[in-house]
Amino acid sequence: MNKRRVLLVDDDPVYLTLGSEELESRGYDVCEAHNGAEALTLLKSEPFDIVISDLEMPVLTGICLLEGIRSDAREDVAALPFIMITGRGDTDSVGRAYDSGATSFVQKPVNWVTFVHHIEFVLRASEQAAALRGARDDAKKALQSKNAVLMALRHELRSPLHVIQGFADLLGYKLKDSLDEQSTMEFSFIHDGVDDMVDKIDKLFLYADILSDEPIVKMAETPLSSVIKLAVVRTKKLAEDTGTTITITYQDEVEETPVRIDEKMLSTAIAHLLDNAIKFSPDHTKVAIHGRSKDDGFDLSIKDCGDGFDLGRIGTYLEGFGQRDDGLTRTSSGIGLGLTLANHLISVHGGTLSLSNAPDGGAVATMRFGPDILSRPVTAKEAALTG
Repeated sequence: MNKRRVLLVDDDPVYLTLGSEELESRGYDVCEAHNGAEALTLLKSEPFDIVISDLEMPVLTGICLLEGIRSDAREDVAALPFIMITGRGDTDSVGRAYDSGATSFVQKPVNWVTFVHHIEFVLRASEQAAALRGARDDAKKALQSKNAVLMALRHELRSPLHVIQGFADLLGYKLKDSLDEQSTMEFSFIHDGVDDMVDKIDKLFLYADILSDEPIVKMAETPLSSVIKLAVVRTKKLAEDTGTTITITYQDEVEETPVRIDEKMLSTAIAHLLDNAIKFSPDHTKVAIHGRSKDDGFDLSIKDCGDGFDLGRIGTYLEGFGQRDDGLTRTSSGIGLGLTLANHLISVHGGTLSLSNAPDGGAVATMRFGPDILSRPVTAKEAALTG
C-alpha cells in the first residue's frame, strides 16, 4: 500500500523537523516547504494527499497558498484537504482560513502526537468527499448518456411515425366506405396504436427537454379559460372512447383572469392530469375541473371517480416513469411520465402540484398558482426571449 503524502509548509525549521519526524514515524511520506511559494512549485510536479501549512510565512503566506490551491485548474489539487496552523488565538485568523477554503485548523504550539489523529480524521473525510464526487460525476455522465439517447430518438423516430400516422389517416378516409365492420375495427386498432405511440414518443421528447435544462416555455398573455379548453380538446378522443364527461366550473369569474403563461406547455400539463384522471376512472363517469380565485392567485383542481391515490407513494407518482398502478395486471396504458411532466411544467410557471383523495372518493390533483402568473407588463428581456 502506498504511503499517503503530506506537504508540510512552515518557515520555522524546528516545527518542520518535529512535524516531519512524527508524521514519518506514523507511516506518512513527508515533503517539506519553507513558504507558500515553494509549496506551489512542488504541487505543480508532485502529487499529495494533504497540505499542512503555517499561516504567517515570508514570500507567500498560508492564506495565499490556500487560495492558489483552491483556484488550481486540476480538480484533484483544488480539492486537496488543507489544515492551517496558526499561532494566533483570534477568531479573525480562523475566519480568514475557512473563508479561503481551509478544511481545518490547529493552533500553535502543536501537539504532534494528538495532531496525527486529527490528520487521519481529515484524510478520511476527504476520501469520503472524493468518493461522493466520483459518484456525482458518474451520475452526471449517465444522465448525459440518457439525454443523448433521447435526443437521438427524437430525430430517428418522429419522422417515420408521423409518416405512418399520416398514411393511416389517409387510408382510413379512403377506405371508410368500403370496409366491413370487422375490417373497420381492425384498421382502427392500427390507427389508435400509431396515435398512442406518437403520444408516448412526444412525452419522452418533452422529458428529454426537461432533463437538458434548456428553456422550454415562452410566456404570453391569455385568458385562463383558453388554456383549459385547449387541454380538454387534447383529451377529447380519450374521453369519447371511455364515455367520460368532463365538466368545467369556475368560481369568482376566474375563467377570465388574464395570465402570462406558455399556453401550449401549461395546457399540456393540464391535459396530462386529465388523461391520468380519465384512465383511472371507470368508463361512463365524470371528471371535474374546478377553478377558483385564492390569495391573489388561483387554484385549479381535477377530480376523478377512480380509486384514488396510494398516499404513501405520492413521491413515486411525481418521479420519472413512476406509475399510479404499476402492477403486472394494470389495465391502463402509459409510460409513467404524465404526472412528472405536469409537475415540472406547473413548476416552471411558478405553481405547485399536490395530489390527494376526496372525502367522497376519487383522486384530486390540485394546481396552485400565486400572483406571479397573473398578467403584468412584459419586460424588455422577456420580449426579446419570446421574439
